[in-house]
Amino acid sequence: MTTCPLCESKAQKNEIFVTKYAFTSSGKLNKEPFSNTMGGGGQKQYCKGNSTITLIQCPKCGYIFNSTFDLEAIAKEYQSQGYYSRKIVSKAMNENIQSIKNTILRYINQDSVCLEIAPGSGDMVLALIDFVKYFYTVDPSLVSLEFEKANNLQHIQAFFNYKTIKETLQHKVNFILFRHLLEHINTPLNFLKDVVDLIENNGIIYIEVPNIEEFIKHKRFYEIFNDHCGYYQKNTLINTLENLGCTFLDEIFLYRGQHMGLFFQKK
Repeated sequence: MTTCPLCESKAQKNEIFVTKYAFTSSGKLNKEPFSNTMGGGGQKQYCKGNSTITLIQCPKCGYIFNSTFDLEAIAKEYQSQGYYSRKIVSKAMNENIQSIKNTILRYINQDSVCLEIAPGSGDMVLALIDFVKYFYTVDPSLVSLEFEKANNLQHIQAFFNYKTIKETLQHKVNFILFRHLLEHINTPLNFLKDVVDLIENNGIIYIEVPNIEEFIKHKRFYEIFNDHCGYYQKNTLINTLENLGCTFLDEIFLYRGQHMGLFFQKK
């Protein structure tokens, strides 16, 4: 019986989707087609990976997660030479950044101190940094060179770790955001607890994740890949954050509903 990583329930889970021969990481770019030997005949299978995705749903909290997710295997992929980080710049993406920015500005001001976890190329930081008192970013990679001269930014070059960040912060943080990170974390409950502990009372948390309900409704199964440990419905996140002492405030849907952003306030 598998324990749910989000609510820690040990109730029997429902298997809803299985696919074999998935690539361990969608960000892996190989020079040669991947091949492996199947069966005793030695026949090579091209353009196939060696991972299995088994999505099961917790009947208690609704969390959908990959029960066969292999953290060690994907860690090797992320550290390999063939891995690349996608950076897609498009008109639609720029419009979405503006939509997110305009919604966030309802909840921050010139006295706000923000923390973004895994800022990527820094598009949200760039959009918000002039509107706040101070901005922290945390990511194992270097911060975007566009922010080298920003005097109200500190980049913490490390993986997210509560103790490390708590010891580094010189301000009380009242706004935390992370976009398309939670679905990559295989221990989401512990991560969310640390986020809530880091932020001040009445602080705002913005979480953006893929919208699994939209994927299922439109049979968008190509959006399911091994890099993602799990998928969230709106009510699943709301109930989880409420259990951690946060109230649901607002929502924003992007890319025709394929992504959802939820705002919570710590009480």
